Amino acid sequence: MSKLLIGPLLLLYFINLSFGLSSTIKSKYPFVLFGDDYGILNAQDMSDEYGLTTKKLDYNSSTNSGMHWKCYKTSGFSLKYWNQKFDKKLDEDHFGGLIINVLDNNGIINTYDMRRAITIDRRDKFIKIWQRLIKNQAHVCIHGHFVSNEIELFNGKKQRVYGWVFNKLKTNKGCSGYFGCNLKE
Repeated sequence: MSKLLIGPLLLLYFINLSFGLSSTIKSKYPFVLFGDDYGILNAQDMSDEYGLTTKKLDYNSSTNSGMHWKCYKTSGFSLKYWNQKFDKKLDEDHFGGLIINVLDNNGIINTYDMRRAITIDRRDKFIKIWQRLIKNQAHVCIHGHFVSNEIELFNGKKQRVYGWVFNKLKTNKGCSGYFGCNLKE
């Protein structure tokens, strides 16, 4: 083979490796990723014991949906948080939570709620990490367990909202969440 062809062929090979999952990985884990991964996920993400699912995502059933990765444009990503006081005598918040709202390619709101309330300090660390991960990124992938498909009042109008329980979030900069990946502040 000509030396002139080897360089471009190697370049194409490495470009193919860096953009998206291979067809071998997709066929080995056909139900873990819903949609395109935009080159963010890898074989380890797909085979993660906390997220491995053998069931196709069914938006009409929350009972057998399993856990899935779904990727979005970061322009449709927003974080909301809440605080809760458990002791009325103390004038400070003890626990809180995060809610991720993100718009998918079909114009449907996807809401990822935390598994439980967490300390305000831990919540604020998640916010800093996630903001750093999505800054200057075109896409974000979120892993979660699908729980609902409802028409809800959202931003003042009735809209379809898919509900999820959050596990982790990943961009090309890194991964952070409850299971399988964590970044330090």
